[in-house]
Amino acid sequence: MKLTDHEKQMLSGKFGRAKQLALQKVVQFAEALGAEELCPVTKATFTVGLKRWFFYSSLKSYPASATKLYLGEELPLSFDEDCLGMNDCDASLDQDPAEINQSRAFYDRSHAFYDDASALGVAQASTCTPYQAGWIPLMGEHIVTTESSNVLFCNSVWGAMVNCGGSESTFWSAVCGRTPLWGNHIKENRYGTHIFHIKCKTDTIHDWDLLGHALGRMMPTNARPVLVGDFERPCMEKLKQCFAAMATTSSAEICHIVGVTPEAQTLQMALQGHEPLEEFYVTDREIARSQDFLCAPGEGPVDYVSLGCPHMSIEELRTAARYLEGKKVKEGVKLHLWTASPVEQIARDSGFVRIIEEAGGKVLTGGCPMNTCNGCMDPPSEHRSCTVLEGIVGAAFDSAKQAHYLKSSTKAPLYYGDLFKCLDTAVSGYWTTDKGPEQTAFQGRGIIPGVVTGEALVCPDSIQGYLGLAANGVIIEKGHPEEGKSIDDKILVMPSSKGSIAWAFSFKQAYIEGHRPLGWMFTKIDSKCATAAVSLGVSAVCDFVDGDPVEHIKTGDLIRLDGQTGEVCILKRASE
Repeated sequence: MKLTDHEKQMLSGKFGRAKQLALQKVVQFAEALGAEELCPVTKATFTVGLKRWFFYSSLKSYPASATKLYLGEELPLSFDEDCLGMNDCDASLDQDPAEINQSRAFYDRSHAFYDDASALGVAQASTCTPYQAGWIPLMGEHIVTTESSNVLFCNSVWGAMVNCGGSESTFWSAVCGRTPLWGNHIKENRYGTHIFHIKCKTDTIHDWDLLGHALGRMMPTNARPVLVGDFERPCMEKLKQCFAAMATTSSAEICHIVGVTPEAQTLQMALQGHEPLEEFYVTDREIARSQDFLCAPGEGPVDYVSLGCPHMSIEELRTAARYLEGKKVKEGVKLHLWTASPVEQIARDSGFVRIIEEAGGKVLTGGCPMNTCNGCMDPPSEHRSCTVLEGIVGAAFDSAKQAHYLKSSTKAPLYYGDLFKCLDTAVSGYWTTDKGPEQTAFQGRGIIPGVVTGEALVCPDSIQGYLGLAANGVIIEKGHPEEGKSIDDKILVMPSSKGSIAWAFSFKQAYIEGHRPLGWMFTKIDSKCATAAVSLGVSAVCDFVDGDPVEHIKTGDLIRLDGQTGEVCILKRASE
């Protein structure tokens, strides 16, 4: 093993027994992996809160418990001064432990551990999304973490360098500031191995959650997936949800998305000159398989709804607050929305927490149902499995990770759906197999003024403008569900654009020939949509905040669209 002079001094005990033992463990870890040298670690997230495995009846402090558990001796503890340590998602930090069925004794002892760690310089965030709390590594930075979805996010999105290890190896690295130079810590090892062609719906956060679960089910062990396809560039919320689900069902540690992630601006860049080992196609059938696995069959009462795994962003909390405004959670139902402490403070300052609380929900920090013991103080030998789910009738989650893992924690049915479905369930107290009450009004952002009334022409996959729409206004795209229909005097309902940069001109060409839509509805605006809307000048609404109209409106429905206020109403269903 090649060691620097500083590392040799650390091994000799010059910097204390804890660092000596931690580096000894890291060296043994490196040798087991076949690594020839170590690299410096500058950021770490690790467990601090009182987990069950931290229970030592005679050891009352975090340093004593952690060093005894991870190093084998009860020792004075210090962390590497060049490594920013932040605690991972632990027991809840909330002021009312009764909200999650915790005993006061368990809560107080957990917070004593937090105080101990703070005195050692550990930042207290208690979140599975430390990047939402300022813990953001740069590209090429060597880090360690105990959160598997954070491994995927940091490797893939930030271009940082991190392997999945475990609580033990992460603690060793945080103490001695070193980790094996192996795996994802070496640039040449980060190339993609398997190509996944995305052929399923990818419009919403829920879509990406299901996509991550399906990808994990499909991929071989230790694959480094490369995603390709004609999908809209995902936002942070979609990626964090996707990576959490993918980490649940696979051993993936890095995921390249062509044109999105920094090491995959092209497919060739992602592969680094290697040939892919295998190629897969993710279809709606695979997505349906994941949905069926995650959601209990049938309908039933629900008394617990949990949202925010990974922890909710400020955008997601804002969306939830807007959707809940004026509604009330059914009596006897607990609605928990989990987030990181800094995000909760922003949401509180912005009034979002007030709206959620007025509706009967609670915004919680520091944990989630998966890692929240209800606080019994039984010794390890007598401890039984217990979580906030104990005694529930039924639960609903918007997270594939939660729905997947928690099946073994309760005999109650666990249901899985998107944010809006789960919020509706919290209000009604009952999970239904349909999509809930039929939505007849939508609020979006008006972009081209004018009030129009007409029949809807719904295109769930948009329309391929270039060579997909004829100059006479007829859809000629082969295989399109509305192939052969004309856009004349219809209100077009579609997620966004699709295909060539000539998309807008295709509609303009039909317009010049006297064929144009009466109005336009875009689930989410993009530059080609905006170009077409402005060029044609027909009434248009986009960026809907209370549901996706593509999923609720049917071709032939009579629609009233206000391009000034952004309001869209269904006046009459085609089936009526």
